[in-house]
Amino acid sequence: MITVNGKKEPFPEGMSVGEYMSRRNINPGEYIVVLNDEVIKPEDWAETPIRDGDELQILVMLGGG
Repeated sequence: MITVNGKKEPFPEGMSVGEYMSRRNINPGEYIVVLNDEVIKPEDWAETPIRDGDELQILVMLGGG
């Protein structure tokens, strides 16, 4: 079980951040991912595993001017 944006959900064992985001059709250019209080760069998503008990936050990037 992991926590995503404050909600508990099951996940397949061995899934990476990249796989998780891909399954949800989330574009890396539009979101920031924080795993256990650490920002994960999009280029590191594929190599970053999600483990039981992890806390994942998916935040929308906002631009302004």
